[in-house]
Amino acid sequence: MIHAINKNNNKEYLWVLSLSIPIGNLPESHSSTYLSSMDKYEKRRLNLIKLRDERCGGVNAEIARRIDRDQSYVNRMFYPEGKSQKKRIGDDIKEAIEKAFKLPVGWLDSAGDYNLSWMDESKMTMQKIDFMKKISDMDDDELEIIDEVFQLVANRKKTKAESNE
Repeated sequence: MIHAINKNNNKEYLWVLSLSIPIGNLPESHSSTYLSSMDKYEKRRLNLIKLRDERCGGVNAEIARRIDRDQSYVNRMFYPEGKSQKKRIGDDIKEAIEKAFKLPVGWLDSAGDYNLSWMDESKMTMQKIDFMKKISDMDDDELEIIDEVFQLVANRKKTKAESNE
């Protein structure tokens, strides 16, 4: 997810599969409520666990290799709060992780349910990034039009898939 502020209405949006949704319009879930109420270091730790499991096959050493840090240091980033020798994920390490995995800035601080597969760097083209930038400057009326277009495209794909069965 990418956090963005719409300049026209000062609302905060999350990017979800190239769509933006005003924060107040997101459905409540136990996990997003839980994550939004905890401190940033615990959010980062839980998101790092998700990243490790989805992108590194559950292997801490792969994270250590990608961010060029000692494996024992990375292992201690996974320790729960209160465990002796725990390492918190500070801003410098957070930035190194996001850069190494080509994640949007602030991804480790985000809360909620999300799937990392859509952020596969081989699928993230400059055209898609430019499109997301354009959407972030739109007002609510323009976003409604874009949403309608997305719905039309999704329905068209569904209809094509059903006709090919």
